Amino acid sequence: MASKSVEFEQDPLTLQKNKFVNVYRILFAKKMNADIKNFFKNISYVTAGTAIEAISWFMFNVLSGRFLGPNEYGKFTLIYSVGMFLYLPMTLGISTGIIKYSSEKIDFNRQRNIITTSYTIVLIISILCISIYIKFSTALKEVFLVSQNILNLGIIFAIVYTFYIITTSTLQGTFQIRKYATLKPICGLIILTSFLVFVLCGNFSFKSPILSMYLAYLVTGGIILLSIRRYLSFQSFDFEWAKIITKYGTFSFLSAVSYIVCTNVDKILINKYLTTEAVGLFNAYFISSLKIMSMVSGILITVLFPLISGHKEKNFILNKYKSLIPYIILFGIPLMILTQVITLKFYGDSFELNLRLVLIFSITSVLFLWYDIYGWIFNSMGIKGAKLTMYGTIMIAIADIILDIYLIPPLGLEGSIIATAISYCIGLMFFYIKRSYNTHLPEQL
Repeated sequence: MASKSVEFEQDPLTLQKNKFVNVYRILFAKKMNADIKNFFKNISYVTAGTAIEAISWFMFNVLSGRFLGPNEYGKFTLIYSVGMFLYLPMTLGISTGIIKYSSEKIDFNRQRNIITTSYTIVLIISILCISIYIKFSTALKEVFLVSQNILNLGIIFAIVYTFYIITTSTLQGTFQIRKYATLKPICGLIILTSFLVFVLCGNFSFKSPILSMYLAYLVTGGIILLSIRRYLSFQSFDFEWAKIITKYGTFSFLSAVSYIVCTNVDKILINKYLTTEAVGLFNAYFISSLKIMSMVSGILITVLFPLISGHKEKNFILNKYKSLIPYIILFGIPLMILTQVITLKFYGDSFELNLRLVLIFSITSVLFLWYDIYGWIFNSMGIKGAKLTMYGTIMIAIADIILDIYLIPPLGLEGSIIATAISYCIGLMFFYIKRSYNTHLPEQL
């Protein structure tokens, strides 16, 4: 059966000059035509928007590190890490479900039912989670090994970030990529500008960068909410969609745990076994490698995930993606080495440049990209694909925690990132082994 891509407006396109022609042809096995013009436009919009956002984030993190120093910067990092853990149960992976099911079919009534139902579920879950966080705050302090002040700031961050994620996911699911690409850099610029205001006023601390993030996410999410309000209607809540989205979201939630665990639990454990200053140093390496690679992955996934969700030949896409892996490794590792060396220089002399750490972080970043794109392709297959990703990411999360506990005390920061690298290797091995036994995964679930 011939595959169908998502329909776009017809318009002439000079394909020979387009840098993405070969990538599209490899992934979708379709001869290029005018229908795909918007696909390339979306890629260019997201790339441009992400580039501006990345520059803003880079300057924000570098200035935060320089002005605060490793110790205060480490406290800010802990707030962010705690908040990222706490936000996950509040969304329960439903933000991914919005993208998956809203993008499958361009039908306004269907999309409104999905979006309204999803927002209602997230609101209910968020209220329950916040109540639990407040009720058991003493236990959470002991789990995260932080003060009440840092925990409170982390809870607020979780609330604000949940709002931001659910609204940006709606733009992706309804193919409003240009608006998404425009608002991403605006969010980054608000974060940078507001932090500079704190610095210029001479009244800044570890709270300053997190307050800047609160402001940016609230403003950006508010703008999006106003622009997509026509998709929200109390009469559009659908119990059938609620069951489907909740089931899919549960698997996506457990998958999302892997990324949050692998990028945040190490900071919690470094704070336990080493020092807050070491947390700040680790985050500087993370920002200059894994954070940049996650942005690259985000550019591709922002456009490809909705498109692949509406494409039937997903097994063929998986096989073609496999052929691109050597190029990801060949170009990814040197690029990450270069970005880390340059970035650490900007952070200043108080952030030591360790070439062994640079190499390990570079390898881990490539492993992350390799795994992340695989996981999103599986997620596009529906519930069974999301379940497969869930199993792989649970293995990663468990392995990372165990290895962190054993490797951080004797090896320090190197032990933490080695643990993450090994964990992603385990996840990739699971994917490859599972694929060999499931060569005909269901295409649309």
